[in-house]
Amino acid sequence: MGLSIQVTTMQSVDRLFPGGCPNVLPNASRKPLWELYPATSRHPALTDVYWIPVVVSLAVLAVAWWVLRRLLRRWGMRGASPDQRIALALLLLLLVAAVTFADNPFGAVTFLMLPAFLWIWVEPARTWLGRIAATIAVLAGFLVIVALLVQYGAVQRIGPYILWYVFMGISYGQFTLLRVVLALAMTAVGIRLLQIVFERGSVHE
Repeated sequence: MGLSIQVTTMQSVDRLFPGGCPNVLPNASRKPLWELYPATSRHPALTDVYWIPVVVSLAVLAVAWWVLRRLLRRWGMRGASPDQRIALALLLLLLVAAVTFADNPFGAVTFLMLPAFLWIWVEPARTWLGRIAATIAVLAGFLVIVALLVQYGAVQRIGPYILWYVFMGISYGQFTLLRVVLALAMTAVGIRLLQIVFERGSVHE
């Protein structure tokens, strides 16, 4: 019923103002402006960050991380050695790679080949040099993603606001839930490896 009324209203407005319906609805707060047409380069919608949903989303991810850590400790991973925890993280990376390859082979090769090649060399840091080398290896695994974000941000002329662009893409369903979960899982593996490398007492002076 509500949909039919809205459609009828849109048709009536369009008869009164030919071609003007898309301009009337956003001004009446009936529909966000950027849903009506693809945003052009440097469009205000691409740089007008809504911080509340961003902060809420980050808070949800932080809570999920805390809950997972608590569950791992309860399941007996608290006393595991750094080698065992790294092996578990790499097994998760293997699972992510397998699912990604089944869903999108091109994406699996493009985004996961570098982490798979570099992260298998990460070991518990026994010296400061080893800690630095492991950190470089983990961060280098994200180089392809960072390069694509930088390039696309330059093309759209929005610079660092490309992160807000991606956030809006996720919010409006431009990426499937599976791919969002896989991207978060890959990021979690990298963070977990860095956490293990930087654990207190893992470096012997």
